[in-house]
Amino acid sequence: MKEMTISLKGLTCANCAGKIEKAVGEMPETKEAEINLLKQEMRLVPTAEADREKLLEKVTETVHKYESDVEVFLVEKKKPQGEMTISLKGLTCANCAGKIEKAVGEMPETKEAEINLLKQEMRLVPAAEADRTKLLEKITETVHKYESDVEVSLVEKKKPQGEMTISLKGLTCANCAGKIEKAVGEMPETKEAEINLLKQEMRLVPAAEADRTKLLEKITEAVHKYESDVEVSLVEKKKPQGEMTISLKGLTCANCAGKIEKAVGEMPETKEAEINLLKQEMRLVPAAEADRTKLLEKITETVHKYESDVEVSLVEKKKPQGEMTISLKGLTCANCAGKIEKAVGEMPETKEAEINLMKQEMRLVPAAEADRTKLLDKVTEIVHKYEKDVEVSLAKQGQSCSITHGHCDGDCCGHTHSQEETAGKKLILRFGVGLAFFVVACLWQKQGQTALFLISYAIFGYDVILQALKNISKGQVFDENFLMSLSTVGAMVIGEMSEAVFVMLFYQVGEAFQDYAVRRSRRSITALMDIRPDFAHVLTADGSLQKVSPEQVAIGDVIVVKAGEKIPLDGTVVEGSALLDTAALTGESLPREVEAGSTVLSGCINRDGLLHVEVTKPFGESTVMKILELVENAAGRKSKTEKFITRFARVYTPAVVGLAVLLAVVPPILGQGAFSQWIGRALIFLVVSCPCALVLSVPLSYFAGIGAASKNGILIKGGNVLDTLCHTKRIVFDKTGTLTKGQFTVTKIEGENPAALLEMAAAGESLSNHPVARAIAKHFETETGRQPEGVTDYAEQGGMGITCQWKGAHLALGNRRLMEKEGVSCPEAVGTGSVVYVAKDGVYEGYLVVDDTIKDGAADALAALQPYGVTETVMLTGDGKAAAEKVGNTLGIHRIYAELLPADKLHILENMPQMEEGAKTAFVGDGINDAPVLAGADVGIAMGAMGSDAAMEAADVVLMDDDLRKISVGLRIAKNTRKIVMQNIVFALGIKILVLLLSALGMATMWIAVFADVGVAVLAILNAMRKK
Repeated sequence: MKEMTISLKGLTCANCAGKIEKAVGEMPETKEAEINLLKQEMRLVPTAEADREKLLEKVTETVHKYESDVEVFLVEKKKPQGEMTISLKGLTCANCAGKIEKAVGEMPETKEAEINLLKQEMRLVPAAEADRTKLLEKITETVHKYESDVEVSLVEKKKPQGEMTISLKGLTCANCAGKIEKAVGEMPETKEAEINLLKQEMRLVPAAEADRTKLLEKITEAVHKYESDVEVSLVEKKKPQGEMTISLKGLTCANCAGKIEKAVGEMPETKEAEINLLKQEMRLVPAAEADRTKLLEKITETVHKYESDVEVSLVEKKKPQGEMTISLKGLTCANCAGKIEKAVGEMPETKEAEINLMKQEMRLVPAAEADRTKLLDKVTEIVHKYEKDVEVSLAKQGQSCSITHGHCDGDCCGHTHSQEETAGKKLILRFGVGLAFFVVACLWQKQGQTALFLISYAIFGYDVILQALKNISKGQVFDENFLMSLSTVGAMVIGEMSEAVFVMLFYQVGEAFQDYAVRRSRRSITALMDIRPDFAHVLTADGSLQKVSPEQVAIGDVIVVKAGEKIPLDGTVVEGSALLDTAALTGESLPREVEAGSTVLSGCINRDGLLHVEVTKPFGESTVMKILELVENAAGRKSKTEKFITRFARVYTPAVVGLAVLLAVVPPILGQGAFSQWIGRALIFLVVSCPCALVLSVPLSYFAGIGAASKNGILIKGGNVLDTLCHTKRIVFDKTGTLTKGQFTVTKIEGENPAALLEMAAAGESLSNHPVARAIAKHFETETGRQPEGVTDYAEQGGMGITCQWKGAHLALGNRRLMEKEGVSCPEAVGTGSVVYVAKDGVYEGYLVVDDTIKDGAADALAALQPYGVTETVMLTGDGKAAAEKVGNTLGIHRIYAELLPADKLHILENMPQMEEGAKTAFVGDGINDAPVLAGADVGIAMGAMGSDAAMEAADVVLMDDDLRKISVGLRIAKNTRKIVMQNIVFALGIKILVLLLSALGMATMWIAVFADVGVAVLAILNAMRKK
């Protein structure tokens, strides 16, 4: 729960305040309580389950116990708001922009305002108390005071991390700025580049692996290519510093404390200061540019001005520590894993604990003050309390079991393959000898039969009994070892020797099978993702090949891939041609042909030919490593069903054991039969009390579903995503690159002089990256063999088109909205596709139609969604209405939204009509510019996203090729997985409840109980592992 601030109006006694703080802090409903006597307030952190209203009443009673006149009530505080991005659509005048920026920046409701004229946006930092709605209205009035036609609206943006700010002193040409921005943005070392011409600065988001010094040199070269006189330098911005806690040892005077707090708070180097007189500490928020050392000296002087004897020092508080990943090598028992997870999660040193049984790892979030070394020791003790043979250690990044390595070397799973073989032979020998004694005992009806049964029982159950005794000595009673030991020994006591031996035999068979099932599931994913390359051949300067680890290869290096080898890193082919086997990435057996200029991805296999590939990404960022990480982490994202089963198992076993005790004791006491009769029935209860069928089969079902999807080139990021896919009723598609091929061609040129019209259009569009613009420029080059040139003052008009100067004339190219803005009247275009109208010096010249083609099999793919419960399909596109309706009607899409700006897609997705309760909406995009919408949907599906970082991070499902039919495959796998999970839950619980009822009535034997426990577990696991 969030913190509470409680007013204690009238509290002045420091002694009483200390007693109240202590009493409230010790309440079971609170985690932390702290009184600020100067402010007469208490800061309170309640527990998650606390009722705030009842807690406030309890606090009031406690306060009035010490100070009856104090007024106690809850203080509702407003939180400061973050940055706002405001769209200024249509703002082109730099002079007006400067005036607007100045006027808005001087408003009392704002702290900072900055206009980016190229993007027609304003970045705004509102004051903490500002009302965003009213502020937006006030800004709109200010903007319209200078530019009445500008459209003002709020844009919600995510701020990228790790930015660089580069000064471009002397840059004034907008055309050159556009070219520089484009050139820098396309560098492999950058993710995003944006120039602010007013400030003569570039905001740059470098790639994770980029060397900042070398990148700055490369950018300088790019800038000087267009503007040689511009001074390029890195702007070092000071990051805002966090809070400081300053000890004021010896400060007891409340009056002096108030004066010190006021004086420090008014310093230009501070934003906020607050003294806690009880703790004799000051909490301080320094300004971003403040020097902490000098600030501490200044504060010391201020304090000594009022209280010369107070000792002033900086308190270094421990920062909260991040997650820990702990290896649990050899842990295979799902029941024990649940107990360990619960025990570790309840430690005061931990906030959260979650075990991934498939990876044999625990994800742990330690408390802020926890000592990691001691915490690991404590976790080790708890693990060994339940499973003494498990090896516990801190997992190093990149060294987790199996999948990260791309293959299992054997030892990663807690045992080597040779050890497994030896253990298998021992198990067969043990079962063979034990079974022989059991058969002989059943056939031998003379003296000595009991001894034969006991020998057979000892062979099958010695380890179970020993483990049960060890666990009892550690205080762990209710585990499967104890239950099996008690039920079988009890059966022998009442004379059921053959049943007792058979129960132990069948239990051991079930345990062996469960262990095998876990290993098989882990290996199936490991074998599936065995695509991690082990080496790379780097071409050296003298032409020789050097065999190195893929981690050692740098961006720009040329590697050589021979026939039969895996491509170790992402890159571009610079020489050679070959057929690539992409099955490991896409699930498709059809090879892909590549040649010079083609992009290739790590993990593919070169079937023939010799390729020279220039590396474009380091190994850690390569496609193969991203895929391995996704698949590896998928099993850790548990569905609601998995979490429920884990909680249910913790209650089920003790409940059934309790019922067994009651069944054995109560009826005989009430005179309903002999103790031996009811004890026999109670023993059957004990056999059925193990929850293994559920605890193991449910996670295995989800794990198998994720594996089945991976085999089909569909990466699903967890069991929770599989569950959401099951309930998907509406699928929203992006058009370009998703439903259509995204390969535009000019299909019509309408004007008095088509050749001149094409040249004008190509010249204007030559600086744009839009697919339509590239298609026009490419068409001109194909037709004439020339590249367009002579463009200056290029400016993109957001959502409308572009304007520029060309050969002394003003060109406007775009949609009808741009023509209306330019005051140009134009006829309605004839034809379907994206229409680009062309005007020269305010005179209409004609238009071009650029069209896209629908992907092969798209109609069949959408039709295949209906059997899996999809009742509505929607298409979002920025294209014109005619082009959108042509595609939508051809594919049978139910609802079409056209002529959208990029920001409109998320808005429309969030405001679509409500469907039935529980129904989910999926969004399918190409993963390049759809990241916000992918993240905003219930399920984000990225199409054809191999190598796209944005798609890998934002989407829940990644389709590794462009085949729309994979969506229905993913839905089928999700629904089948869900069906299997529900079958296992209903089957396991149904059989167990039925046998419990029959045993209570005396109608079930020990043999039936064995089936209800081990038999049901085996069948449930087999069901979980069947084909999805």
